[in-house]
Amino acid sequence: MHKKPEAQQYHSAPKHLIEFSRQCTQEMQLQNYDEIWIVFDTDTWPKESLNNLQQWQQESANHYLAYSNPCFELWLLLHFEDYQAIKSQIESVGNDRKRSKKCKSLLDELSKKNQLSGNYVEYLYYTEEAIARARELDSFCANGIVGFSENITTTLYRLVEKFFTLPQKNAIFDPEICRNEKEVETKFIASYLLPRLDYQASDWVQQPAFNRLRLDFLAHQLVIEAKKPSQHLDNDHVKQLTRYLQETKARYGLLTNAKELRIYEQINADIRLVFRCFVKGIENNMFDLKKLIGKRVLSQNKAQDKTQDNVQHNPVEIIQQVEPEIINYSSQESSNMKIIGVYHNKGGVGKTTVSVNLAAALRNMGKRVLLIDIDAQANATFATGLIKFLFDEDDDLVDRNVFNLLEEAENGFIPDIRHSSVNFNAPEIDVIASHITLIDKQSRITAFLHTRFRLHKKLQLVKDQYDIVIIDAPPSRDIYAEITLITADYLIIPSDLKPFANQGLPNVRHFIRQIDETRMSIGKGALQIIGVLPSKISSNAQYLRHTFQKQRQHIVDKYHFPVMESRIIDRKSLSDCFNQDIENGELRIPDPKSIFMFGGSIESCEEFNMLAKEVLLKIGV
Repeated sequence: MHKKPEAQQYHSAPKHLIEFSRQCTQEMQLQNYDEIWIVFDTDTWPKESLNNLQQWQQESANHYLAYSNPCFELWLLLHFEDYQAIKSQIESVGNDRKRSKKCKSLLDELSKKNQLSGNYVEYLYYTEEAIARARELDSFCANGIVGFSENITTTLYRLVEKFFTLPQKNAIFDPEICRNEKEVETKFIASYLLPRLDYQASDWVQQPAFNRLRLDFLAHQLVIEAKKPSQHLDNDHVKQLTRYLQETKARYGLLTNAKELRIYEQINADIRLVFRCFVKGIENNMFDLKKLIGKRVLSQNKAQDKTQDNVQHNPVEIIQQVEPEIINYSSQESSNMKIIGVYHNKGGVGKTTVSVNLAAALRNMGKRVLLIDIDAQANATFATGLIKFLFDEDDDLVDRNVFNLLEEAENGFIPDIRHSSVNFNAPEIDVIASHITLIDKQSRITAFLHTRFRLHKKLQLVKDQYDIVIIDAPPSRDIYAEITLITADYLIIPSDLKPFANQGLPNVRHFIRQIDETRMSIGKGALQIIGVLPSKISSNAQYLRHTFQKQRQHIVDKYHFPVMESRIIDRKSLSDCFNQDIENGELRIPDPKSIFMFGGSIESCEEFNMLAKEVLLKIGV
């Protein structure tokens, strides 16, 4: 338990901390096995006061000190910088008061450099590095604080390590501890996941046999299939899990390699993906997981208690007898409009090609689609046939484009702004055009915070008119990219899987984390990442057979992004379909086509059809 003294009665002087700890011991009836930690900064406190803290520590074996010299900011600095560099900079200034100010200024510089928002949750990703650096910096014995007033150090890592080893419900899981399938089963599923979903050892069976099948785990209406971490979860694994669900008649199937976790739901003969997340950071998704496949949801209170003894003899009998409390997210949202952002901060990865042809594929499947071009380059606007003019005076988009949606709350609504694509696809799609003037008008958008939410609000007014909205975002981190990620429900990240595109992925990840904080403020959950989509991929057979598979796995292993099953090969027809033109009097004007309308490549058409099907599956439509 964390307890802080009330400001009116106590402050941070050592004698008050000691007095407060003794008060807590009495009021909370602490036992000998309870640990009491005092966390403090040395600041400018005299040695006598600090010696009193040392005496308090020696009073009992369960008294502990965690301190920083000169201040707490030193511990935060160690999350990002090597201790030797920090130590030398702090020592370069004079007394303790100046050293504290130096720590705070260094932290301000690092926060700007790493684009931190000030939320301490951001530091969790670097806590292990901070512990290692603080341990090296700490030159004191485990139970004493001798010489701490002369040395720059922090022992906060000792307290933090305690939290890492406590059996907490929401303890952080490190996927790197799983090296093979057996360790995925024992370390992740049996030791971490199932206990946090409130399953006891008697609630599940490992390696149960059913007919000629042998499952990895069976818990009530949940089949769990584990794969080794080096394996990318692919269609063959999904087919295997589907077979298990159909044979056992279980409601849910969980598929994981300790890097990614997926949950599939069986409704009649239909198997649907209903949940997906990374295992790294899974503690943040535990509440949603419990609502979906937790023991309470998949059992009937006392009825389940009576059938637990039968699990080892006939686990399938439980599946047949117990009807769970069903929480079907996909059916609850099936009538809702889904908004998909297409974004990468690296240009030239096929982002617009993906956006417009995915929109066409979905429209061909009967979905009501709106394509929004929010990139000032206006490539999606051109690709959908809206730029039929060659001279400025003929520009019919300058006063009817996406900026008009963002500029004012009272004017510029989607029915007034949207266009229909021109000879682009059959059937055509609705488009919100972009314009080169977005660049000059950016300052008018950034001036007011609420403009970031305006696209989201205006889309809600037409949510009954569209099944799917696709937003083609700019390859940057400007206000228009920010608006895309705030507005979208899901994100596709096109990538050619080459080094420069890969090296941009950590920036994408950090950008998403920052945007998620803003999303929470308007009642939207975290942005759901559909995955990295391999696009502009070479058609070379040897490359596809060997290098491509390694590149896919590299994204999962190093950058911890899911990779989509679909792929878009870089074929000449994909550029040719955008470069069509037609005669208009004495002029030739642009007449771009979707890959389906152009008809230059059956293979490309099939790839975009497969992409559309995968997207529909993953967003629950």
